[in-house]
Amino acid sequence: MSPCLSAILTLFVAQQIDLVRGQGLVVGLGFCLEPDQIVPGMAMIKDVTIRWSTIFTREDFAASADVIDRDSALARTMVTDTVGLEQASAAFEEFREGKGGSGKLQIDPWG
Repeated sequence: MSPCLSAILTLFVAQQIDLVRGQGLVVGLGFCLEPDQIVPGMAMIKDVTIRWSTIFTREDFAASADVIDRDSALARTMVTDTVGLEQASAAFEEFREGKGGSGKLQIDPWG
């Protein structure tokens, strides 16, 4: 990853720490090979939780596909709602307000 892109991603996480409410959650979605520099003090003062995304291996995906292939009903339980792009914002707002199932939302860009 280029240093410039890394700096942008770092700025994004730092901004999120500044913007999140006290005891809020910041999720880092991305894969950066450059050091990320944030000031931990602000996150500590606000008691912010920072979580990073998980990377899965090809073997993980193959195992998941095998399980789903053996039990198609399982695949249907993995998604509680499917919406089109036009409805995505409202659907996420429902989840945020605690009205939208378990949060397993699939967005169908053609639906």
